[in-house]
Amino acid sequence: MILCLGGAIAVGYFGIAYFGAKPEEIGALGGKDERIFIGLSTLLFNPWIAGIILSAILAAVMSTLVSYWFCSSAIAEDFYRGLFASECGAGGTRVGGSFDGFGGGDDCHRHCR
Repeated sequence: MILCLGGAIAVGYFGIAYFGAKPEEIGALGGKDERIFIGLSTLLFNPWIAGIILSAILAAVMSTLVSYWFCSSAIAEDFYRGLFASECGAGGTRVGGSFDGFGGGDDCHRHCR
């Protein structure tokens, strides 16, 4: 965590120094200071290298979204089991499942017959 925080501070200070010396290139940020990493990577690196660096941002965003997705599905499953488990009991028969987007379903959803 210290290494990541140090890297973020270094990117910020480098951005202040770079865009302070070249104010004409600040238009690449679109007036949003939180895009300093994106702006620096596209301005300073070869497009191939910048694409690899920017894909790291996309990977982090996708990882965060998937973790939110799994967390919300676990909460929904808990509510679902709480609603239908008392009616079905242990002898409920599985009549359907849920598709999880990765080619499989889970066996947690049971309905009474």
